[in-house]
Amino acid sequence: MFCKFCGKELQDGEVCGCAGSQQAAAAQAQQTSGAAQAATDQMSGQVNAGQADAAGAQGTQFNTAQMQQKANEYMQQGMEAAGNAWKNLLGIFKSPAQEGRAYVAESDMTVSLILIVLQAVIAGLFGLICTTRINAAFSGITSYFSSNKYQVSNAKGFFVTLIFSVVLSAVFALIFFAAGKIVKADIDYKKALAITSVRSAAVIPFMLAGCVLLFVNPGIAFAVFYLGNILAICFVYAAMTGICEENKLSYMIAVSVIVFAVVAVVIMSKAVGLYVPSGIKSLSSLSSLMSMFY
Repeated sequence: MFCKFCGKELQDGEVCGCAGSQQAAAAQAQQTSGAAQAATDQMSGQVNAGQADAAGAQGTQFNTAQMQQKANEYMQQGMEAAGNAWKNLLGIFKSPAQEGRAYVAESDMTVSLILIVLQAVIAGLFGLICTTRINAAFSGITSYFSSNKYQVSNAKGFFVTLIFSVVLSAVFALIFFAAGKIVKADIDYKKALAITSVRSAAVIPFMLAGCVLLFVNPGIAFAVFYLGNILAICFVYAAMTGICEENKLSYMIAVSVIVFAVVAVVIMSKAVGLYVPSGIKSLSSLSSLMSMFY
């Protein structure tokens, strides 16, 4: 065999030492090294991509586990708050003076809000049952009132009453907070909410009883409902003992309840129109229009 660069005769397997052969060998070695480096880089890229995917999957699993842990913590806190609300509700009924005073002194806002919202939900249920009974009564008189425009909205019966209850609780808290500041009682907004929730705790059982009695005798149901509100004032007085001087406390509660009753009547007079069906409003408008000519 002969060298393809210089033509020198070579033995089998012999490499020529000419410049052309050496240059060709160096170029081939460089090409082989570049290919090996490219293969190494490709393998490294695949490994890095795999590690990134694994890290991403691990991060997703971590985030999911973290969210689940947070959800469990919130659920646990919610269950504890509900348990505390139930415990305080029973305690206030068992011992309005001792347990009530301790409850107001602690002023747990979470428990207070739970009791206030629970009262509002039960009030909404009471309103819903009332609208259902009213619609049934009107439909029984004549089919003319069975039309939707003459039916009281059950949704309004629930949600308007619920909102109305929350608004009244807020008004009650504000009135007692202001009255406490006037007589220089030991009261802040947390204690005002706690006092309001004592009222809620007192009326909740009576409202539940009223919801059941609406199906039997609406008159008795409303009597029980108002009886609960009277008892609530007694519970509030017992729970507020010690907040200020006793003689001042008596006047403070009396004046606050009167102001609250007046405000409640004003709000009710404005809110009652929300329950009236559109058909009844039209009849009322027509009656008013006809009265102008007679």
